[in-house]
Amino acid sequence: MRFSESLPGDPSYRRARTVRRAFVTAALCGVAIAGCSGDSVTAPPTTSQNVVLMARFDSVLGTLDPGTQARRRELFSKAITLLAFGAPVQNVRLTVNGTTQSYSGVGGFIVNDDVEGHPSDSAYTLIAWRGDAADTLAQVAVFEQLSTFELTFDTTHVGSIGQANGTAQAAAPHDTCTSYLDHLPSDVNVPNGLTCRLESVTVSASGNTDTPGTFAFPSQVVAGVRVDGQSGS
Repeated sequence: MRFSESLPGDPSYRRARTVRRAFVTAALCGVAIAGCSGDSVTAPPTTSQNVVLMARFDSVLGTLDPGTQARRRELFSKAITLLAFGAPVQNVRLTVNGTTQSYSGVGGFIVNDDVEGHPSDSAYTLIAWRGDAADTLAQVAVFEQLSTFELTFDTTHVGSIGQANGTAQAAAPHDTCTSYLDHLPSDVNVPNGLTCRLESVTVSASGNTDTPGTFAFPSQVVAGVRVDGQSGS
């Protein structure tokens, strides 16, 4: 299941720019945004926090070149999608080249039905950020004990890996999600027929980056979302 985005020239992209400007105006009216300061600690989630972050990330996404900055655009799109489904913003710890720092982050499983109708988990995805406009943006993805890692600074892709050690153990879903899909920017598309519940996931991952360097996401519990899709959605 892929959440796509519109590109410049599409009618939906032009509509998105209008929506984006409205979002940015709201974001600049004094609403506190998690992770705006490079050394800040995420405040407890509020009703509007997800919506404001969606607006902030979409405004940044709109400035990125679809060709040269495609990977960073995709990470922002994933973050917006998780926020729209109601993933709560968490404090997480990430170690890069031996230095551990606090990030704001959102995570979740997207669960697809296979051809026989039996649900199977896709990769667990965690998007984490630091700095104004998420200057430092990272992704940890885990699928069947394999993990991938990406890290970007502003517009520069810094490191990625093919395979590493990783686990994502989900607890039983425990509540319905608070949906913000009605605030989803029109340049980020979500398929129909999805359901969402909150669940906590114990995540860990570690490996080498191609810069070269090392990364580690020490074992920690991340409250997130579990999005279930139907066959053919």
